[in-house]
Amino acid sequence: MLALCTMGVWAQEGIKVEFEGANPNIFDFAWSYLINYDPNTEDYEATSGIRDALERYLQNENQDDNVTLIVDKKAGFISYEHLHQGHAQLIEMCFWNEADKKHKLFAWSNWSYFNGHPELGQFDALAFYRYDNATRTMEYTLTPGFDVIYENGVTYSLPRVGKDIKVNKWDGGMKNQTTLKWNGHGFDEQPAAKSVGQKWRSMMDYKEGLAPVMNDEEFWGFVDETGKLVIPCLYRQVGGFSEGLAYVSEDYQFYGYIDKTGRLVIPMDFKEAGNFENGKADVTTENNKAAVIDKTGKIIK
Repeated sequence: MLALCTMGVWAQEGIKVEFEGANPNIFDFAWSYLINYDPNTEDYEATSGIRDALERYLQNENQDDNVTLIVDKKAGFISYEHLHQGHAQLIEMCFWNEADKKHKLFAWSNWSYFNGHPELGQFDALAFYRYDNATRTMEYTLTPGFDVIYENGVTYSLPRVGKDIKVNKWDGGMKNQTTLKWNGHGFDEQPAAKSVGQKWRSMMDYKEGLAPVMNDEEFWGFVDETGKLVIPCLYRQVGGFSEGLAYVSEDYQFYGYIDKTGRLVIPMDFKEAGNFENGKADVTTENNKAAVIDKTGKIIK
């Protein structure tokens, strides 16, 4: 077992979380975490990319072509991916409300890839911080319920949908997944999922029988549970299916929705798009207005 993360990640204690309103959102956790780094450390330099991406997000500026940033405040999830000459850095952040209703658990992960395969890097890590609702501070905590494995071929996927963490283990071109199930204060390990033959640069979890996959040209499509490509790799960014629809983008700038046949049923007219729930989805319009649409694409709020 090999642990390469530097001490700067683990040394942060007593991080004050600044926010407006009744409760912090995922951006508040992420920003408070990132600005706490000592500017004189290698860790600060290693996180400069995501800080820049979040600053551009705040200023409503476009990201660089090789950067994909997802800020889903409703789901409590942030994802940052930076691509360069076959190398990729994937950072994810999320948080859980604990069962005692007094604490939240914030997680940060950073994984390195080369040509679509995990390659353990110096700053790769999965770290947890426990937030106290009363003091509005979070402190580093030991991994709740499992040991993190630091070795080539192993990564952890934080949840945008649901509450469970996926453990991805690559072996001989095959990806095996186990689930760390959220229990209200930590995680319980679940049995391994079936292996999926690797021919994709990246693959997300199955939702409603389909999983997003990325090809070597960095376009996304969808495969069914047999591994057959059923929706061609045409999109720069996609989400998982929810209530029969998935959001997609051809240029990272505007989003629409496709059905399970791949038909575009809601035009790509939105700057941001979320998953459907109870027939409604949160979007951001061309004029940067937050709105809610129905499954026909009509703005209803």
